[in-house]
Amino acid sequence: MSAHHATRAAQPAHHHPPLSRVWPFRLGGAYVVLALVLLASALSSSMFALLPPTADTPRGLDADVAAVCVALALVVLIAAPRTHDDWGLDACIAITATLAAAAASWMPRAQGQLLVGFGIVLLGVYTAYYRPRPRLVGHLVWMLSIYAVALLLTPNLSSPLYFGVVAGTVAGLALLVSVLATRLRDLAFRDPLTGLLNRHGFEASIAPLISLAGRGDGPLTVGLIDLDGFKAYNDANGHFAGDDLLVGVSAAWRSALRDADLLARFGGDEFVLVLPGTTPDHARELEARLRRQHGTSWSVGFAQWHPGMTVQDALTDADAELYADKRARGHRSAAATAHAETIDLAGDGGHQRRVVAGDHRVR
Repeated sequence: MSAHHATRAAQPAHHHPPLSRVWPFRLGGAYVVLALVLLASALSSSMFALLPPTADTPRGLDADVAAVCVALALVVLIAAPRTHDDWGLDACIAITATLAAAAASWMPRAQGQLLVGFGIVLLGVYTAYYRPRPRLVGHLVWMLSIYAVALLLTPNLSSPLYFGVVAGTVAGLALLVSVLATRLRDLAFRDPLTGLLNRHGFEASIAPLISLAGRGDGPLTVGLIDLDGFKAYNDANGHFAGDDLLVGVSAAWRSALRDADLLARFGGDEFVLVLPGTTPDHARELEARLRRQHGTSWSVGFAQWHPGMTVQDALTDADAELYADKRARGHRSAAATAHAETIDLAGDGGHQRRVVAGDHRVR
C-alpha cells in the first residue's frame, strides 16, 4: 500500500466528526465512563433523598452523597484530563473508592451495604479495563484496604466473610478483565506479524502526544517509511521471506528507538514513526542510526507537526518528503555493485531500484 493511500485513509470519509472527537468524548472513554457512573450514583442518591425519611435512612446523607458525586464527575471531565500521563484519572479512581468506603461506614442497613459492595466490584472492573496492570494493583490494594477499614467501623456488618466475598469477587473479576482487555487491545491495536502498532493503535497513541505538543511540551515530528523494492523482493523470494524481512527490520528499528517514540505499521511495507520532542533535523540523526541497525534499503520523509495542523496534514507533508527521498534513492541505487545477484526494478513506479536476493537485503 502506498504512503499516499495510507495517509488518505487516515482521514475520515465523512464531513461530520465522529463521536469520539466531540467534547467530552474526545477526552477519552475512561473519563467519560467514570463521570457517567458518578452521575448515575448521584441520581440514585437524589432519588433516595426525595423519599420520605425513615428512622434509619437519613435524607441529608443521600443529598450529600449526590452533591459529592456530581462535583467529582465535573472534576473527572474538566480537571483530570489535564494531568500528565493520566494521573488525574488515577486520583479520581482513588477518591471514588474512598467515597464508596465512606458510604459503607455510614450505611445503617444491609441493603445499602450490598449496594456499596456491588459498587466496589464495578469500580474494580472499571479500573482493570482502563488502567495498566501496575497501577491496577495499587488501586485494588487501596480500595480493598479502605473498604475493610470502613466495614470494621460498621458494627452491624463486621463479618469477615462478607468482606472476603467482596474482595475475592473484585480481585477475580479484575484479573480476568485485565487479561481479556490486554488481549483485545493487542488484537485491535497491534499488527499481528510485527507486533507494532497498527493504524488504529497509531491513531489512539498519537492523540495524547498531539495534546502535549499543542500545550508547548516540545516539538513533534512524524515520519513515513517505505521499504525500497519490497514487492519485487516478495516476488523473488516468496511471501514468507518478505514476512521475515518485515519482522527483522521492525525489531531492529524498535531497539534503536526511545520508549516515548511510536512506530506503527500501516500495512504492507509502510511504517509510521512519531518522535516526541524531536525536530526533523534531529530526526535525520535518528535516521542514520536506524539505517545502521539493518541492511535493508528504505526511503523516509519527516514533517514537524505544528499547532493548528491535523495528523493528516503532518502525514501529507511527510508523504511528499518520502517520495522525494525515494526518487533520490532510486537514482543512487543504479550504482549497485555488479557482483550482486539483482532483479531490475526500473519499471516499478518509475523508480530504478534493485533487490539483492542472496542476502535478503533490499537495495
